[in-house]
Amino acid sequence: MCRPKCEYPGCDSFAQNVTGGDNPKFRRSKWIREEFGVKDGWTCSTHHGKRIAKKHGAKSITHVLAKNAGFDTATEYVNSKHPYLKYRKDYCENIDGRLGFTCTYTAPSKEQLEVMNNVELTFKGWLQVDHIDGNHTNNKEENLQTLCACCHTIKTAIYKDYSTPGRKTLKELV
Repeated sequence: MCRPKCEYPGCDSFAQNVTGGDNPKFRRSKWIREEFGVKDGWTCSTHHGKRIAKKHGAKSITHVLAKNAGFDTATEYVNSKHPYLKYRKDYCENIDGRLGFTCTYTAPSKEQLEVMNNVELTFKGWLQVDHIDGNHTNNKEENLQTLCACCHTIKTAIYKDYSTPGRKTLKELV
């Protein structure tokens, strides 16, 4: 069977493959048939996800998945799947002076976040995950530490993390 196209008007994507493998089955949706008067109701993953999110009153399918998995925010859910962001803490670990100076980073208060219209009421934007040994492929938990942007920049300069193996290759790819 040829892979059908999504029948949502104006969409040029292929219908979502729901099984994979050698015997694929493609997603059909009753709502596509009813709403647009098409025969089969083929739908792509994008339109299926948007419909599920709308049904649950969420911004996106990721927000629905996060809620169902018990996460407070979609960002926490996405980061939980990331090879190293899942280990990011809520504070700069250099508060113990491990880099030779003590970090003075303070996260914004809930009141400040409300003024910024941050609906998730968390602020990890300044907190980054650092690879202690400088090897960006070593994602073992014991090789990762959370540093604020300032401490991370200083650590990278002191230990010349930018010159560790593989960094040059990454720069050439970009």
